[in-house]
Amino acid sequence: MTDVPDKIPFKAGGLYVGWHELNDIVAPRLGRDRFRALIKLKQKVAGFPPFREEWGGFYRPAVKAWLDSDNGVGAEKVASHVDQVQEDGPETFDATPRKKTGLQNRTARPAVLDRQPGDSRPHGLPGHLHSVAGGRER
Repeated sequence: MTDVPDKIPFKAGGLYVGWHELNDIVAPRLGRDRFRALIKLKQKVAGFPPFREEWGGFYRPAVKAWLDSDNGVGAEKVASHVDQVQEDGPETFDATPRKKTGLQNRTARPAVLDRQPGDSRPHGLPGHLHSVAGGRER
């Protein structure tokens, strides 16, 4: 990987660069037609600096600033219009406190049994003798 210089080098001493020179500076591996289509798309949807007919090219510092912004370079800097001293106000946490998770008291559900525990089964035998009477042993 090569190191990218902080400043775009000047070729022929101008601040405005044409399509071919911009392609050579920004993305030399992209073909000319693909590069031109990509730049026109970025101009429509992302605010890439315009081609200035009167100057015959793109303003090189604006292109560098756009590329830096698009790639998040300098994103950690605070904008100059933000007042760093002013706070946004006191914190207010007015949400109701959460209940602890775990066992909760529930209302007793009515039993589904229609008889008392330990009473005999419908055929007259107590529950513990039912398996013996049926021919099964525990």
